[in-house]
Amino acid sequence: METITVDVCYVIHSGFYFGPEEGTLEQWQKLREPLAAPNIPLQDGFLLSGNVVGREKELIEYYGNILKLSRKHNKNPENYFWLRPVLFKEGEWAFTFPWYDTLREVDNLFSNLQAKGPGEVFGDEDQGWCFEAYVEGGRLYLRESNPDAEERDYELVVSVPHSMVIGQMSQVLSRVKHQIGLFTERFGADYWSKLRLKP
Repeated sequence: METITVDVCYVIHSGFYFGPEEGTLEQWQKLREPLAAPNIPLQDGFLLSGNVVGREKELIEYYGNILKLSRKHNKNPENYFWLRPVLFKEGEWAFTFPWYDTLREVDNLFSNLQAKGPGEVFGDEDQGWCFEAYVEGGRLYLRESNPDAEERDYELVVSVPHSMVIGQMSQVLSRVKHQIGLFTERFGADYWSKLRLKP
């Protein structure tokens, strides 16, 4: 593979749950208020930061509604501000990093993937998910697997030019930090960089 696209997504929700933290499935389905998504194309509930450029006001309105609902129901809105780093190929997801939710985690991932190497430049494992990255001969090798499987099967292995990924990550990180700066200025607090929210 010679091409891969790097971005950071805003995770978009269709409803705001106001039930108990350890609620039942029935409560999770019923105790919700509708939450209108930004009028920007989504991909599997993800909003690519590249698609937000010039339309930041729509995302600001979405986040404003979340904060109103969190105050109304006295609920912690932390998970409604999650981000997600993504790598995709030919219009399909390759890696979506299911346990990375904040700008701090995105920044750490991208910084490590831009390391010169050679050898392993990044590795992480959490709840049935393992990701490893290696640099060798000007190429970045990425692989994902399930460490809890009886037989370790590498579900996805990708090799791309390292320089191409480095350039994209720098641009994407700059764009997302600018967007979060706008959102932080609007709401008077940074809800995206790390987990620390209160209702």
